[in-house]
Amino acid sequence: MLPSSTSRATSSSSSPDGLPLIAAASGHPSFSLAGAVRRAVLVLRWFRERGCVHCLSRDAGISQATGYRYLHEGIDVLADQAPDLHDVLARCRKKGMRHVVLDGTLIASDRVAGVRENSNDLWFSQKHKAFGGIVQVLSAPDGTPLWVSEVEPGSTPDITAARIHALPALYKAAAEGLPTLVT
Repeated sequence: MLPSSTSRATSSSSSPDGLPLIAAASGHPSFSLAGAVRRAVLVLRWFRERGCVHCLSRDAGISQATGYRYLHEGIDVLADQAPDLHDVLARCRKKGMRHVVLDGTLIASDRVAGVRENSNDLWFSQKHKAFGGIVQVLSAPDGTPLWVSEVEPGSTPDITAARIHALPALYKAAAEGLPTLVT
């Protein structure tokens, strides 16, 4: 889970002792392996169990504020490892895939705020009748997820989110022989 590149070195995130996370991850003498394991376990448990950060922090023996910081730092590290859409499409062409599948989906959330210019809630999806964010997911023909876009507010139509995040690259890939099935 530790970053493999120095791209995180410019991050303002720091470890409890004030060291930048990249310094901690790269073997700085003040870095504790037990601390790294504690952080990784907290993040993995949050993803797997959908537990409350208060409970996860308590189990890890840290404050709730530190738990939230560890969670957000861990998510940032994972997000930095996510592949670029252009790289994914190049890999798909190289593997000889006949097509890819693009689908927009709402990721439900219960803690959102924001108002559109027409006074409707920005994060409420009229299509799904629920609060959340819209993401575009590119999958292999067998359904294996290959790429996920950044999130857009739930009120954003799927086609708009696709135009923002995926369609320009997918048009180019289609011209090069990798069509996209949009669901």
